[in-house]
Amino acid sequence: MLDTVVANTKPQRLGAVIMHAPLRNTRSIGFFTHRNGFSLVRELPDAYFTWGYYEKRLVVLS
Repeated sequence: MLDTVVANTKPQRLGAVIMHAPLRNTRSIGFFTHRNGFSLVRELPDAYFTWGYYEKRLVVLS
């Protein structure tokens, strides 16, 4: 599904937000980081959870 979104929209960047706390879902994180080339940009804590914001550049900006 992610490949279809990229192919049909041709974005320059693509972002994903993953809920980390109370548990870090290593399979979900691995899907974005290892399989699809996303990088952790920052973590965003709120009162209950920590959210990870991941981003992938799809166009090299010069």
